[in-house]
Amino acid sequence: MSLISFFNSFYTYLLAHLYLFSLPQCGHVFCGLCLGNWFSTIFDQYLATNPTFDPNPMIPNHLTALCARVRQNPGHPYFHLQLKAELIYFRVTQDLPPPPVYTCPLCRKTVENKPVEDFALKRIVGIIARSMGEKAPENNLYGPGRTPWVGFFGNDM
Repeated sequence: MSLISFFNSFYTYLLAHLYLFSLPQCGHVFCGLCLGNWFSTIFDQYLATNPTFDPNPMIPNHLTALCARVRQNPGHPYFHLQLKAELIYFRVTQDLPPPPVYTCPLCRKTVENKPVEDFALKRIVGIIARSMGEKAPENNLYGPGRTPWVGFFGNDM
């Protein structure tokens, strides 16, 4: 394979996988499509053993309010601990199974938070795309204010 054909193949791959997401726990970056497929496999295996699992159960108002406090005070450790404890209590008292455990496809570290879009790497890929005469997608592939992770990590409260 020549160097030019390698770069053309790599470039085609990058365009197809332009929505890049980082896993907060380990920092590894994957395209949304690949990561979504990985999480789907884990979720499907989980549903096979927990067919009544609901990723978006009705959340009590006090938990919704606590989530808002966590978002307003992201550096406050007490609110995070309180939220985790309240969510565990809610799941136990409602007799809900624990959620699936998602992992990083590369290092297998547990993914506890929704992946975040890697805008810096996306910008670099966009620069490469424009330099080769291509136009990178401008809009969010998943719709305004949406990400592909709601089905895996539940709705934002």
